[in-house]
Amino acid sequence: MKKNYTYTIPEFQSYHTSSRLWRLFAFSLLCFLLYPATGLQANTTANANMVADQLTVTIENHLGPGWISCNHEKVTLVATVYLNGVQQNPDGISFSWTGPEGYKSTGSRIAVTVAGEYVLTVQNAAGLTASAKYVVRGVAGAAGADKVIRTSETSVQLAAESHPWETFGFTPSWTASNGGNIVSGADTFTPSVGAPGTYTLTLTHTSGCTMEDQVEVTEGEDVLEVYIGRGSVLQIDCYGTPIHAYTHVYLNGDEVTEGLTYKWSGPNGFSSEGSGPTISEPGDYTVVVTYLATGLTATATREISQRPRPEGSAGPDKVLTRDNPTVTLEGSVVNNSGQPTWLASDGGNFVSGYRTLNPIVDAPGTYTLVLQDGRGCKTEYTVKVTKAEDQFIARIGDGSSKQLDCDRNPITLNAYATLNGEEIKEGITYSWTGPTGYTSIQQKAIIYEPGDYTLVATHIATGATATATMTVSRMPSPEGSAGPDKVLTRENPTVRLEGSVVPGSVPNDFYEVMWFNNVGASIKEPWSLNPEVDTPGTYRMVITDRLGKCTFVDEVVVTREEGESPLVARISTSGVPQLGCDPADSFYMMGVAMLDGQTVTEGITYKWNGPNGYTSNDKNVSVTEAGDYTLMVTYTARNLTATSEPIRVSRYTLPEGSAGPEKVLTCKNRTVTLEGSGHGMVQWVASHGGNIVSGHNTLNPVVDAPGIYTMELNLMRGGCVSYFTVKVIREEDMTVNATGGQLDCTTGTVQLTSSSSAENATYSWTGPNGYTSAEQNPVVKVAGTYTLTVADPDGGCSASTSVVVTPSSTEVTMTQHLIDFDDQPRGLISSIDTEAGPVAITGRKRNPDGTYAPENHAAIFDSQDPTGDDTNLYTTDWGQVLIINQYQNDYPDATQWGGELILDFSAIGPVTMESFRVVGMDKFEDLSWVYLYDANGKELNKVYLKPLGMNSKQLVNLGNTRGVMKMKVVLDGRDGSGDFAGSAAIDNIKFHTESVTSSPCTVAVENFTHAMAYPTAFSDRTTVEFIVRETENYSINLYDAQGMLVKQLQSGTARAGEMTRVEVNGKDLKEGMYFARLVGSSGSKTFKLVLKR
Repeated sequence: MKKNYTYTIPEFQSYHTSSRLWRLFAFSLLCFLLYPATGLQANTTANANMVADQLTVTIENHLGPGWISCNHEKVTLVATVYLNGVQQNPDGISFSWTGPEGYKSTGSRIAVTVAGEYVLTVQNAAGLTASAKYVVRGVAGAAGADKVIRTSETSVQLAAESHPWETFGFTPSWTASNGGNIVSGADTFTPSVGAPGTYTLTLTHTSGCTMEDQVEVTEGEDVLEVYIGRGSVLQIDCYGTPIHAYTHVYLNGDEVTEGLTYKWSGPNGFSSEGSGPTISEPGDYTVVVTYLATGLTATATREISQRPRPEGSAGPDKVLTRDNPTVTLEGSVVNNSGQPTWLASDGGNFVSGYRTLNPIVDAPGTYTLVLQDGRGCKTEYTVKVTKAEDQFIARIGDGSSKQLDCDRNPITLNAYATLNGEEIKEGITYSWTGPTGYTSIQQKAIIYEPGDYTLVATHIATGATATATMTVSRMPSPEGSAGPDKVLTRENPTVRLEGSVVPGSVPNDFYEVMWFNNVGASIKEPWSLNPEVDTPGTYRMVITDRLGKCTFVDEVVVTREEGESPLVARISTSGVPQLGCDPADSFYMMGVAMLDGQTVTEGITYKWNGPNGYTSNDKNVSVTEAGDYTLMVTYTARNLTATSEPIRVSRYTLPEGSAGPEKVLTCKNRTVTLEGSGHGMVQWVASHGGNIVSGHNTLNPVVDAPGIYTMELNLMRGGCVSYFTVKVIREEDMTVNATGGQLDCTTGTVQLTSSSSAENATYSWTGPNGYTSAEQNPVVKVAGTYTLTVADPDGGCSASTSVVVTPSSTEVTMTQHLIDFDDQPRGLISSIDTEAGPVAITGRKRNPDGTYAPENHAAIFDSQDPTGDDTNLYTTDWGQVLIINQYQNDYPDATQWGGELILDFSAIGPVTMESFRVVGMDKFEDLSWVYLYDANGKELNKVYLKPLGMNSKQLVNLGNTRGVMKMKVVLDGRDGSGDFAGSAAIDNIKFHTESVTSSPCTVAVENFTHAMAYPTAFSDRTTVEFIVRETENYSINLYDAQGMLVKQLQSGTARAGEMTRVEVNGKDLKEGMYFARLVGSSGSKTFKLVLKR
């Protein structure tokens, strides 16, 4: 274990050792290279090509060596600042130094006495800044790196730093402790040592001062390594020529060739026992090497590939035609893997390019593409070239059937001809025939009648003919009726016309309807078969086939009963009377008055009535409430009034539904299915850490993370969208506790103890030398790290932790520390001092939008005198606690939106975390956890924080988690409005630090763990029994009171851990006192026996 030191040596860096003269030379050279004609000149004129000013700074050591030692306890560091390469006067520069142990300075020259990294930041009057650093080293590390003595090694050589110590008057001397042994070279920088232990290097200066550094030597097993090929390329050529795969074996870094066995395996059952077998096919090959002297084995696997042949293609087959007497072949090659050469056979002939991928050929035959790479690997591909006969084809249009419309408008049939796939327009004659003697010799035939039409096309140059036929049909006309005539009366001021369409008279019922009248009166829903009218007149219904434009027309007459009022009131709308879900939506209606069938506007008054006492005297109105509306119009000149039929305005309603009950993720159920319900288009959105695995657009998505899940139901009309939310939480993880300890000096054992939060848990231990145990609290006798895994068969959870068992010659001291904040002033805090050292504290405040404030908001809050609006944190006995403050000031007021409290133990860690307390974790904060991390940021443990309610208190057990560098408490949740929540506080953070000290056993460990005789006073027989820790030979003899041997009772081998019993028969003995003496390889025991008749 390394110590802390005062004296250090600087860690030189290239820019530190540069002299001013060298920098001047380098800068001048740079100027010469950049400006060879004019050199470097100052330019104060702004232009687009100017380079921005650059401020730089260097650090050098002055006045003696650049390191700290016992005879040189101070290093002077001098900063030099340059602007665009020109040295600056330090008077116009601000300097800011920081260094180890909180060092700070503002001078351009500093003298330091503590080793470490010194960082300098400078700023000139123009605001430009620059930084540099200088690392000062001391004696720490002078003893070199720790070493390992392997099983087969008798010694190892240490490697201390001789420079600069030897150069500047220091002489070395080594001492060994903790079992160490120096074989030779105790007064050199590189001694040989023969045992594990601690080795101390003492450097003595000519002035008499000394410095020390230490290095540790430990025991280690031999390391056997094997490599296949050792960096050489192992590849079979494209023709499969076998190669040798040679092995290289290293024992503790040194290559060995004797005393080894080899066992190979590979593809297709390959096996071998040689060191360099012959390989003839590619694949993964594995060798297992055994070092016979110790039985060590090593394994290596290597993929052996085969050089591929060139890949490519000769392309598709080609056809020579009359119009194309030559063709270009379409060869290709993959990744330039080969050079092309073509060969022709079966009558083939090249016009050009037979050494390219795309040669031109003019004869039928077989063409072979040969691809060859630079190593002679070849691959061949073939393609066929044939010669086609002329193909003459005729067709009419696109080949689909044609229809005449109902108006008997003519259609045009177009004739086309192709020769060998190419359309031709010249040198063709056409002959058409059709029904009723139709004929034509034009390319385009004009058709008026349905029937079958035949085209015969002739190619004049070759005499070839081709025929095509097409059927022309006529679209059917719709059939229907406008219905019976209608009569308007006082009781029925409006009537519905009864139009109809004969089923099947229009293909697929794809038609449209429109009504007209001869008096200009308006028609309600004129596009329907049953429109509503309120004016006498003749009404015409037109049914149109949307495809063929065929129409059907019929009329109906509407009359008014004699004596009826000639004034009619009507409400006109531009669409369906429907309001959207938004309460601000409105619907527009127009008032209409008709006198004797004609629309009138002069001399008319209007009065609207509607729901909830609605009235209006406007001609046209916009309404926002659903209900029935009527319009009364008055013709003042003749004192006539009329009231319209009511029109009902309805409103869409928001879709109803539910996101279902809250769900809980457990160890056994890693996913849950949400139970949404309702109607409409579904869309789920996850937030606050949630994640949807599948089913975003269904009522029952599958999710796998805690968070908030929002279901959107959309009716896709009227802006009607509803939102429903559900929360998913994770079940509290199982907690595990375990303790190790120190092997007992007497028994050589220690009992491991463990517990968990699960009632029916199973326990599984693993440890050194393959140790395993299923006991909850096993007894062990080997030092090392033991890992406990606890499984909960009921909940499916499992958790692990580790403990350390130390040798009896060492002692681990656990020191408990408590952070309770009671001695801290109220207000913001960034660190706290403990007996173990400082602990950094950070409070990350979450904003209402989910972002985090950049400042530290950790603060001390008095729970017995709450400030702000934090009555939920009130206690009668807890005193001061840690919160995330709402504002960046010293007035304690916990934020309501949650965040993170982070305690950083880097300055004293790693530590073992025991527990802490939480107050005020209300029901909304149900997404809150505490996380523990090691120095690399790996998560070691996490514990769920229970939402117990306002002013609730809870003790959070952290399971004595070892190796912790950082604790992060996440306060998270959502309140009843769905906003972020989190305002709890923490206190009484308990942790442990460990220290290992030497604690030699004061008593020898006996091999006899149990030895006794019973009964000691006997009349006939008695028994001696014992148990040994390690197997050894023994003998038991019986002596009389004068020490004379009476007889040998028994001898043999006692097995470790087994009870051995020896019977003493007193039948032939005289009364008196006897001694039974047990003698073993490791010691002896004597038992006093008394024989009485």
